[in-house]
Amino acid sequence: MAEKLVLSISGKGGTGKTTITALLLKWLIQNTEKISLVVDADPRHQPP
Repeated sequence: MAEKLVLSISGKGGTGKTTITALLLKWLIQNTEKISLVVDADPRHQPP
């Protein structure tokens, strides 16, 4: 079985990368029987 990789990359902040990634994961869970892993690696993340 071939694995597939989907990337959402943009150097600019505020482009909706996290939102798009979360919606894509939701769609994958609802419409496939595949195991999915999502990593949000935002280098500008500000912890609370």
